[in-house]
Amino acid sequence: MNNGLYRGNLRYLRLLQHASSDYECPLHALCLMSNHVHLLMTPSTVAAASKMMQRVNQRYSQYRNLKYQATGKLFEQRFESEPVESDRHLAFCVLYINANPHAANMPNSHEYRWSSQALHCGGAQRYTMRELITYDSWYLGLGATMSERTSEYRKVFANYLLGRSASVYAEQRFIDQALLMEPKSSVHRPTRPDGSRAQEQNAKYAENTMQDDELAP
Repeated sequence: MNNGLYRGNLRYLRLLQHASSDYECPLHALCLMSNHVHLLMTPSTVAAASKMMQRVNQRYSQYRNLKYQATGKLFEQRFESEPVESDRHLAFCVLYINANPHAANMPNSHEYRWSSQALHCGGAQRYTMRELITYDSWYLGLGATMSERTSEYRKVFANYLLGRSASVYAEQRFIDQALLMEPKSSVHRPTRPDGSRAQEQNAKYAENTMQDDELAP
């Protein structure tokens, strides 16, 4: 791995961590790929996600241009986002984001350190995702204890990958069968600073695409 790009990934994660806290946008899943970023978050306000990403992108671009004496735009377009409309959509977003390294045929993709996959599976993290990730209600509903959740998540993720490898229709079938299980525990949804409850439909999936392979696998 190129050390410059390695340090760039760490810088990007730290920027995400600080901006997520400042703009009250808890992150539920993430994956840094070589030229794009996937995020699942719950913004505290309508504009919070845009403001958060604007800060992260500007500060990372400044860092990158200064560090590597580069010029020009780092991101080819404004980040794209869409609301999460249901429990099924929420589960799909978590799995889709965490499956990106596998979809890119990366070796040891289950141990890919720049995504939240290892954390959801209960694995160790060299850069701990626990400082970045707030578990969403779907994941918390997979079990009453962390051990139960990680065990169930690994089963669901395996079924998801089987669905992806078979066909779009098989993927949908596995989602229907594996993801929409009844939660094993009663989970209270996160409380925002104003006292309101965060709902799944307030979550947003976001994707940020860069000009070049700026972030390292």
